[in-house]
Amino acid sequence: MRGLPSLHFPLSPSSPQRTISARRALSSVRAPPFPRESSWALKTGAAAAGACCIYAIDQSYSQEQVSITRTEGSFLQQPSFSLVQDLAQEAKKSLIQRCLTKSCVPSSDHHLSYKGLNFSSISPQRAHRIIAALHSGKILDGETLISLSNAAVQAFQSEPTVLDLRNAGDNITVVGDVHGSLPCLKKVMDLVGSLEDGGILVVAGDYVDRGEHSLEVFCTFLLLKLAYPNSVYLLRGNHEDNEICAEYGFLDELQEKYGYETESGGIWKALSDVFAALPLAAKTETSLILHGGLPSADFQLADLEAIDAETRFSFKTLTEARTPAEKLIEGVLWSDPSSHDGISPNERGYGIEFGSDIAKDFLDRHGLKYLIRAHEHVEQGSQLLDCGEGKGVVTVFSTANYPFGEGTNAGAILKLDQKGDYESISFTYSDANILDAFRYLDTDSNGMVARSEFLAGVEKLNQTLPEEKRLKNAEEVYNILDQRKQGQVDLDTFTQFFQRTI
Repeated sequence: MRGLPSLHFPLSPSSPQRTISARRALSSVRAPPFPRESSWALKTGAAAAGACCIYAIDQSYSQEQVSITRTEGSFLQQPSFSLVQDLAQEAKKSLIQRCLTKSCVPSSDHHLSYKGLNFSSISPQRAHRIIAALHSGKILDGETLISLSNAAVQAFQSEPTVLDLRNAGDNITVVGDVHGSLPCLKKVMDLVGSLEDGGILVVAGDYVDRGEHSLEVFCTFLLLKLAYPNSVYLLRGNHEDNEICAEYGFLDELQEKYGYETESGGIWKALSDVFAALPLAAKTETSLILHGGLPSADFQLADLEAIDAETRFSFKTLTEARTPAEKLIEGVLWSDPSSHDGISPNERGYGIEFGSDIAKDFLDRHGLKYLIRAHEHVEQGSQLLDCGEGKGVVTVFSTANYPFGEGTNAGAILKLDQKGDYESISFTYSDANILDAFRYLDTDSNGMVARSEFLAGVEKLNQTLPEEKRLKNAEEVYNILDQRKQGQVDLDTFTQFFQRTI
């Protein structure tokens, strides 16, 4: 059943929508190995109540509310929220229909071909042009994606398992899980800023799964790595595992975008190789950065450093760890800090839970101040477990509204300073459906929404809505959107407009 799209099943008027894979909905699979994440997706308690309120508002807006007008330099909030939500839902319905009629794979005019391009020496300018195309709805064709993947493997295999950034300067940014959220990636990169000024970017894994644009997110980071090899460092997360991401979204997404070519054409193997080639940790003067946590109470960093690139590359999955090296890596990718002292089994089913006493002992033994990690959803985007004496475990999670743009949490990044301290910069992204709405309207996939496309898209949407919910002033809305009177609107303008009104 692989290859079906992600479907949005409305549970009831009193329940928020929940996104699940059609393959998982129609077949019996094993329980997820990380119940922490599963429990977040259920949105229990206050978070569920808040989500239900949003759902109720979205389903009941009136015609009076859909007239977008300027109000003291801002815009009315409710209409744009509902318009984007409805357009995004229509986009998903269109995708589902294409898949069910066996025309799911995008046409060739959506594919970018760079045959003969040497990705190993790609210039920053060329990389940014490709990234811009990916963010406007294009995807790399299969041959180009494999070429990019092979270049990335070569780059990662030249790096040690534990990256040494102790002499990398005092401008280091750490990014946590992005999980296939293209809107959050754009927000993160805005906060990171230019990579031309000597700054260092470390991404602590989990680029894929539980979001709708894992391919674009991962390709973006690979292009940045190859264009800025001494400024961008990518680490492996627990979802960079060909067993895990086959179950939690990435394989489904690739099947939607490439069809049979995903496996028979070598795309899945090429990307699995990239996952396995990724380094596992990075050390600065005062911190150790990794995805999950400490694998044992007596963990020595030297043991992880002793695993060479060839050995780690042989581990395409860590879900059935057998050798000491596999078990060590499993613990690094899956473990979590705990409010309780000591160590205990991890409810995820992999790795351990370790207390502040275990973390402080590790930090003391290695002369470090912080253990910086990702892996775990935290409501404010970052969270400190205080270990005493100015030391701690810092969690950073860079996907806002997790998962699938439906949650209530903020995202964050960390900025490390020359003293080894950090600043957490949080962000919210109220509607991760903006990109889907843009792509639905951009029918010729040229990265611009023309007036005719906008009006046609709204008219098509209106045909699916009850009378009281139809947008009857689409011309007026587009006039406000197209403030430069160019007759077409790019993704950045579209995004900024709706971010401002949500």
